[in-house]
Amino acid sequence: MALRGIFLLFMTLISLVLLPSANAQVFSKKEKTKVLLNAEFIERDNEKDLTILRGNVQIILEQNFISCNEAIIVWAKNEVIAVGKVLLKTPQSDIQADKLVYNFNDQTGKIFNGVVLSGKVLLQSDYIEKTGPDSYVSNTSYLTSCTTCAASWSFTSDSVDATIEGYAYIKNAWLHVLEFPILYLPYLVVPLKNERQSGLLTPNMEVNPHAGFGFELPFFWAMSRSQDMTLSVKHYNKSGAQGLVNYRYRLSDKSSGELDTAMLWDEKQGDKRRWHTSYSHYLELPHNYIQRTSVSLTSDLDYVEDFQQQFPFFGYPALDNRTSITKNFEDFHLSVDTSYYISLLQDDISEGRETSVHRLPEVRFSMTDKKIFDEPPVFFRFNSQYINLARQGFGFDSPFTTSTGLPGYRPESPTGKDPRCPPTIAIVPGSGECRAADAPSTLDAVRHRKGSDDRFARGARSRSRHLAPNPAYCKPP
Repeated sequence: MALRGIFLLFMTLISLVLLPSANAQVFSKKEKTKVLLNAEFIERDNEKDLTILRGNVQIILEQNFISCNEAIIVWAKNEVIAVGKVLLKTPQSDIQADKLVYNFNDQTGKIFNGVVLSGKVLLQSDYIEKTGPDSYVSNTSYLTSCTTCAASWSFTSDSVDATIEGYAYIKNAWLHVLEFPILYLPYLVVPLKNERQSGLLTPNMEVNPHAGFGFELPFFWAMSRSQDMTLSVKHYNKSGAQGLVNYRYRLSDKSSGELDTAMLWDEKQGDKRRWHTSYSHYLELPHNYIQRTSVSLTSDLDYVEDFQQQFPFFGYPALDNRTSITKNFEDFHLSVDTSYYISLLQDDISEGRETSVHRLPEVRFSMTDKKIFDEPPVFFRFNSQYINLARQGFGFDSPFTTSTGLPGYRPESPTGKDPRCPPTIAIVPGSGECRAADAPSTLDAVRHRKGSDDRFARGARSRSRHLAPNPAYCKPP
């Protein structure tokens, strides 16, 4: 019996020390840090005060998590030595490495052949020293914030002292654009905060057929969480210096606006003052009002071709300066829209203004379908439009009005869609021509139309009024 008891005790100890897919919950001796262990193989060495883990190792250290192929925990030093596909997740960053030596009490350690990821910031080096919960020091490093795309810019340096949600202090840095080194900087400070920060942005370069080679150094001003401004100075070797301003604001999730402007005294054209201004906003106002504005102005028409990157309207027939306000009711829609055009098809901007025809204003009113009869199902729709056309020079333009009423029969459809077969009656005063309105197209319907146009016009010179009924017959399939 004594031998049997000794055997059972021995097997129990073996099962506790060498247990596949084992789990354990322990506390460090010094700081009582709670540590959860999970691995395919866990071995405890009491003499050396070690715990050895192999295969799919997972270690939870309060708010931090480590996964790797193999690990040794030195309890006397509160230290984890992890090897093979190491991943350390902290509240602020993710660390990937071939080997990690990590003190889980003061959250310091050594990272071998590793990468530190925090938001969009990436720090990579053969050796990185973790000097605190969110601070790192490395030599011969690679730093960029383009982690979700091909790295359009990055820095390589001899020394980096970085703090997450703080700044990175870089010595002997090279600025790389598309992996090519282009600028040496002996000392550089880069913000590593996820929140927007004011400061210099990455320099931009441009080859302009008119102005020549341009170099731009932009400054970003984070005015508040809802507005910012970018101030830039761009120097062209042929046209001289140009000032650029971009201002953005956001009033709500759906209401925002942006202003973009630039000016230079073009040395290539005898110090001629040349400029452009673009502005747009979309505002959701109380009581279901929506206000839209878009403005595009320039000093001369050649500016559109000479500075296409800043003023992207080359190839357009005109500059459309537009403002509108709309109101959505439960059963109605009302909109007032005005457009001031500047033709880009002329040689001079004054000719572009004189030859353009503007909408001042256009008023639209529409009504949703209203049921008139249940059997047969007959619905009525009404649309009205008023347009006043104007130009600066002499013209024969006059207001244009259309009012359209659409009573129609809506049969049941076996496909689940509602084919509509309405005859159309359109009243078009002042159009100068009699036209019959076509019936709207119908999906999944074979149309057999028998229509007749009744046209009536009165007055040769006076404003005419036309009544053009056009009955239509549609047969569902």
